[in-house]
Formats: sequence, structure tokens, C-alpha cells
Amino acid sequence: MKKFSICSHIFTIGMSIVSIISFFLLLRGIIGLIWIIIICAFLGLTLILSIIEWRHQIPKKYKSPEKINKYMEDILLKGGNSVVFTKDMTWTKDNEKIKNIMFKKSKNHELTIIMPIITDFASKLKEAGAEVYEYPKLNVTPKSRFTIINYEHGYALMAIGTKDKYGVHCISEYKNGHDTQFHLAEDLVSIIKSYNNNDK
Repeated sequence: MKKFSICSHIFTIGMSIVSIISFFLLLRGIIGLIWIIIICAFLGLTLILSIIEWRHQIPKKYKSPEKINKYMEDILLKGGNSVVFTKDMTWTKDNEKIKNIMFKKSKNHELTIIMPIITDFASKLKEAGAEVYEYPKLNVTPKSRFTIINYEHGYALMAIGTKDKYGVHCISEYKNGHDTQFHLAEDLVSIIKSYNNNDK
């Protein structure tokens, strides 16, 4: 669907260029030249924005845990209020930098963690000020792993990790208000929060 969207943009721009050439042949002279420059500039900008959007939609591939951790460090530093939906946060085990970032966000009340069973590290984050939610009674091991930054803001961004058929770790990013995947994740966060509140 995304590839079709990009192709349709390119096709539209190509047809527009053909129309411009025809238009220029009819007008000729300075006025025609000015119009063709203006319209070509507009179409060029449209093509550039389409390519930027397309590149943003391509999953980022990481072949080493170090590169994955570096990505997580960067994304957590970017966002204010952040939500981490995880299985057990093993990716934080040997990374003191990520731990420090998460403790800092906890102290600022900018971190929410959702996991099946609270770990020792999650408990420490909770003591520091993070919101931590668990759901042991559901007996579910999540296949999803995602992080939302700037949670509950219009410019929020979600990063979700998966593995491709070759076992390479891929991270896709989705924006609030633009992608269905973002809203599904947001609903899942709300459901787990509500479950915790009602289970008390």
C-alpha cells in the first residue's frame, strides 16, 4: 500500500510535467517560463516530501544488540513522557546508560512500564517514580515490544521491534494521528492500565 502511494505520487508528478510542457508550448515567452519554473519547483518539493515520508516508513535494521541499545538510548532521550511495553526488559541488563536514562525519567514522572510480571529493576524504577503495570493473572506472554515517546501528545511517536525472516531485528516507527498501528498500541496500553486499576 505504501509502495503504491509513492508510485502514484511519481505518476502524478510525471503526468503534471507533461501537462506543464504542453502548457509552456502554448504560452511561450517569459510568462510561460515563469509559470513552468514555479510549477516545477512545487512538484519537486512534493516529490522530495514523498521520498522523505517513504524513507521514514522503511523499518530500520539492526544486526547487533549494541546498535539496538543505541537506538533505545536515543529515542528515550528524545521523548518526554514515555511508555515501554516489554516482556522483561532484558535489553537493559548490561547497559548502565539506558538504566540511568530510565531512572532520570522515573524521577521526573515521565516513564510508564507495562510488562507481564514486575522485575526487580522495574520495582526500583517504580520506587523512583515510574508508573509500572503488570498483568500476571492474564497468563499472557506478549509478542509485541514497543516504546511510545511523548505519550498523550499529538506529536507522539511509537517504535515497535520485530524480526524479519532472516532473524534481523527491525524497528518501525509510527506517528500519532497517521498510523493505525499507533492507535492499536495506545489502546493496548489503556486496556492494561484499566485492568490494573480495576483489579485492585
